[in-house]
Amino acid sequence: MWNLPIRKKIILLTFLQCLIVITFFLYSAVNAVQDRLQKYLSQNNAAGAYILQNFSMRTETIADLSAFPITQIPGSYKNTVYSSLSHDTFLSNYSETRLIADNIITHLNNNKSLQGISIYDLNGNGIYCQANDIDYFFTKASSQSPWFQYALNRSGGACLFPVNSIKDAVKGDHSPSCYYIARAVMNVERYRPVGLIVLSIYSTDLDEYFSKVKPFSNQTYAVMEGGRYIAGDLFPSPEIISRLANTERPFL
Repeated sequence: MWNLPIRKKIILLTFLQCLIVITFFLYSAVNAVQDRLQKYLSQNNAAGAYILQNFSMRTETIADLSAFPITQIPGSYKNTVYSSLSHDTFLSNYSETRLIADNIITHLNNNKSLQGISIYDLNGNGIYCQANDIDYFFTKASSQSPWFQYALNRSGGACLFPVNSIKDAVKGDHSPSCYYIARAVMNVERYRPVGLIVLSIYSTDLDEYFSKVKPFSNQTYAVMEGGRYIAGDLFPSPEIISRLANTERPFL
């Protein structure tokens, strides 16, 4: 190299300097991209953790709440739901129906995640109360529909239903984004179902939260449980559903 003409040496040195500068900028650019990706991943992880924690907490709380018709003090006025269903007097007179509605409304007012509560007898005749309303509505569900029979056959176990999956059955439910928990009301003396309770749970706040924190405008999300879509604005592909088919915990 030292024997090269001065002109060529200058050209070579200039080329080396350019190469060093380009390498530096490429290294800086790669680091910047990696930092940005790490930031986005961190944001996604934080958003996912918040949504799953919030979803799990509210779902577990409301699943426990759905047992209220059989956990009231026997003989008290709050025991009216269980008593009327067990003795086939459900919705048979105004005073009893008003007591049932007041009981439901008390639980609605104590939980801000609830859109409404429906209670049905075995024939699908029901009463519906919605949040922020002191009135009640009569409603009718098909007692032979798959979701109704599935909940009855769980022998009092809480059942989770996806967003809008039984919206038509819950006549008073006009929320654009609710998922549901249903549970058979069991007669404890005979251990047989005497009715059904359905709780409509808001998920719009989760949608709004994700829309504010997502790094990219076209991002979507879904809450999955047991391989089933439950909530969110993303409808997973069959491949994703099959991979999560044996999963019991909620996933995002």
